[in-house]
Amino acid sequence: MEANRDQSVVLGPDIMQEIFANLPVRSYGRMSQVCQEWNRVLKGSDRIWRHRFMEDFVQGARGARENLLRNCSSAFMNSDLKVHAREAYMQQVAARTVTDSLVFELEGPSGGMWDVCPVGKDMAVTCTEKGSVQSWKVQCDQLRLMNERVIVPSRAALTDIVVDESLSFAVTCGLDSNFYLIDLLGRKVVKTYDSDLTLKMARSGNLVVTSSPGPTVRIYKGLFDQDPNAELEIIPLAGHTDWVRSVCVIEKRGSGTNQLNRGYGGDLALSGADDYYVALFDLERAQLLGRMSAQPSQVHSVAASFDGGMGASGNSTGTVSLWDLQSHNHVGTMEKSSENIHALSFCPDGVTLLAGSDRGLSTWDLRNLKEVKRFESEITSVRFSEAGELLFVCSGRRLLCSQLGNLDF
Repeated sequence: MEANRDQSVVLGPDIMQEIFANLPVRSYGRMSQVCQEWNRVLKGSDRIWRHRFMEDFVQGARGARENLLRNCSSAFMNSDLKVHAREAYMQQVAARTVTDSLVFELEGPSGGMWDVCPVGKDMAVTCTEKGSVQSWKVQCDQLRLMNERVIVPSRAALTDIVVDESLSFAVTCGLDSNFYLIDLLGRKVVKTYDSDLTLKMARSGNLVVTSSPGPTVRIYKGLFDQDPNAELEIIPLAGHTDWVRSVCVIEKRGSGTNQLNRGYGGDLALSGADDYYVALFDLERAQLLGRMSAQPSQVHSVAASFDGGMGASGNSTGTVSLWDLQSHNHVGTMEKSSENIHALSFCPDGVTLLAGSDRGLSTWDLRNLKEVKRFESEITSVRFSEAGELLFVCSGRRLLCSQLGNLDF
C-alpha cells in the first residue's frame, strides 16, 4: 500500500488523471480500494468523470450512458466514489449546452442534407442534395427514419423544404428551378411547378415566401393546392437590388408575446441579400417596412427571435449582426473570421443565438456577445420546433436532434 502511494505521488495527479481517463470504467471501484491516494485522485478529478460521461452523452446513446452508470455502480465498493460519480453525471446533465445535448443522431441514406423542417412536436422532414425527401421522428429517445424516402423525378439537389398546416404535405425547391408538392403520408410527388430558381423558403399559413437569384422576394399562393388545374399566384416584393439569399417569416401569434407584429395585420418576413441589406416586409399588405444596412458583406442568412423583437443576419465573412426590428437599428455584432454563415436560429430563451457555418455550430450569448460553445462540423441548417423543445441540425449526411427543455447557459 505504501509503495502504491509513493508511486502515485511520483507520477503526480495530472499524469494519474490521464491514465485513469483511459482505463475501463469497471476498474475504478477496485482501483479506489488499492490506495488512498488513487481514491483521492479519482474522487477529486471532474475531468475524468466529464470525459467518461459526456463522451457518451455527446455521441448520442442514452442507453449506453445509463448502462455505463449502472456498470460503474455495480463495480464500486466505495460508496463515496459511487455518490461522486452520480453527482458528477447529474451536474453535467443539468448544465448541458446545445452541443452537449446533441444526443440523437442518424445518417441519412441519400446524400448530404441541405435543410430540415420541424413538423409538430416530435417530427422533422429533410431534403438532400440527391433529390430526396425523408421523414424523421423522435421516439423512445432515438431519432428514427419513418418511411421510405421520396425522390423527385429530376433527382436535382433540393435546397429547402416547408410543410403545410395539416402536416400532410410538403413543398420543396430544387436546383432544377422546380417546386415539388409531396404527399408525406402517401410518399409520392403530387405536383411539379416550373418556376424560377429558389434558394430559400419560409411558410406563412398557406403562403410560401421565397428568396432567389434576383432582387425580388416572392409570395406564392397555391403551392399546397392539390388540384391539378390550380394555378399559382405570385406576388413580388421589392426591397433589394441584388440576389436575395435568405428569408424567414415572423409569425403573428394571436394575442401572445410577439412584439413586432402587434401593429400589423398578419405575418412579417425578413430577408437578406447580396446588396448588403436586410429588409423587413408586411406580408398581408405586400409592402416594404424598412431596410437595414449590413455592410460591408453579402447577407447569406437571417433569423428572428421567438417574440419577433430581434433579428439576426449572417454574412459571407463570418459576421453576425443583431437588429432591433421595431426601430430597425443595429444593436450588436459578433464575428468569426472567414466563415460563411449558412444558418441562424434564436433559442427560445431569448438570450442565445445559434450560428451554423462551413466550420461548425457556434452558440452565442447575446447578453455579452460572446461565443460560449462550438460544435466542429459543417452546418447547413439549424431549426427549432414550433414549441422550441427540439432543435434539429443538418450536418453533411447527418441529422442531429437535441431535446433541450429549458436552456441554461
